[in-house]
Amino acid sequence: MRTIWWDNGQVMMIDQRVLPLELTVVSYSDYREVAQAITDMVIRGAPAIGAAGGFAMALAARQSQAASRDVLLSDLADAKEVLDDARPTAVNLTWATSRLLELARNANPTPLDDIPAALLAEAQRLADQDVEINRRMGANGAAVVPHGANILHHCNTGSLAAVATPEAQTSVSAARPRPMRRNGFTFTSFILQPPDLRSAGSGHPATAAC
Repeated sequence: MRTIWWDNGQVMMIDQRVLPLELTVVSYSDYREVAQAITDMVIRGAPAIGAAGGFAMALAARQSQAASRDVLLSDLADAKEVLDDARPTAVNLTWATSRLLELARNANPTPLDDIPAALLAEAQRLADQDVEINRRMGANGAAVVPHGANILHHCNTGSLAAVATPEAQTSVSAARPRPMRRNGFTFTSFILQPPDLRSAGSGHPATAAC
């Protein structure tokens, strides 16, 4: 299960504000709603926020009523400003919105009506790339995790911070056959729950160390 994905014209997210007591999925069909979700911390974690920015730019292209390329680019530039302001310190957010806006600017001679689809494809590519990058990061990290290690985990670098495959947690997941003890806090413990407790869980025993 991903933390963020596109479904039938909407951006879907796990609402991280109600975790770990509830697993709730929310949907957005307006890029301004996605910006508010970022501000309100419905979604958090640099890679996940970047994907949110990409999908929100795709929404903005679909929402635009522009009859010319120049007006569409202006609408997208406005959307980028709104999204970037949602979390000014989020480098991945501005990187993603810039990537989508640059694609639109370089879309000649793509027909105007085809640009929204092109932006959605790029947003999906951005999200998929994040999954693959973190999978490879975890495989590399697992090679240096010693047998029987205790892992003290800080910050939100599990699957909730990324699109799907976690960042630091991938080293734990990739080393799953090894007997390990893991410590962390609320989100990490939630992420590591056995699959029978939560469908998005990875099946690792964990303890929250307060």
